[in-house]
Amino acid sequence: MAPSPTPDAVPTAPPAGHATYTEGLPYCAAVGTVDFPERDPRYVGPKRPEDIVEILKAEPAGTYARPAGYELFSAWRCVEGAPHVCFAHGPGSCVYARTSDQPTQAMIDFCVENPEFSYIILQVAGNDTIYSWRCTAGVPEITRTVAEVDGQGFVVGDWRPVPR
Repeated sequence: MAPSPTPDAVPTAPPAGHATYTEGLPYCAAVGTVDFPERDPRYVGPKRPEDIVEILKAEPAGTYARPAGYELFSAWRCVEGAPHVCFAHGPGSCVYARTSDQPTQAMIDFCVENPEFSYIILQVAGNDTIYSWRCTAGVPEITRTVAEVDGQGFVVGDWRPVPR
């Protein structure tokens, strides 16, 4: 399993000689893979690029959009030159997944107080963990893997490629 990545550094200016982009498709085609376009000074467009919004609007109803509208995707990023979008379905969506198989101090404390609890609640385990946890004899224990992680460290099921 890949280690959890660290967030991209926040550059202060575009690299010398690099263009800036206001649309998502040409930006992704030019940069390849970027986890957080909003942190890259080469992307100077809106939070939700209009070209991506328009593509999503053309998709059959329910394919991508939440009931509130296409423009409400929570995050976008570039993967191998193609834009991907994420519609947050709760806390822990659209962020790097926590892949550590080591319990947090909060989980340890929970199991000390609940030594035979059949599951550790997400408020304690964290919404970003890829594991389901329980307490056995006062010790946190992984019961199963509940999410797959892509090469950049995001939960696979949270992200969808934007059709071309």
